[in-house]
Amino acid sequence: MLKISLSSKGANNKHRETSNIDFEDNLDVLWGYLLITITATPGFLEIHLLVQFCTKVWISKSGSPH
Repeated sequence: MLKISLSSKGANNKHRETSNIDFEDNLDVLWGYLLITITATPGFLEIHLLVQFCTKVWISKSGSPH
């Protein structure tokens, strides 16, 4: 499961708001293909194993996410 935090606190709120919109658009696409499921617990999603695998491959090829 992935915990989602869409907090808009911080110095660069405009960038954060744009990032949140992009993030929500990406979630809409994944949800449309049934690759994520919204859980009963607020702030949590269940992510399909294919998405998890592709994310791990992408991170390993492009470098650390931090």
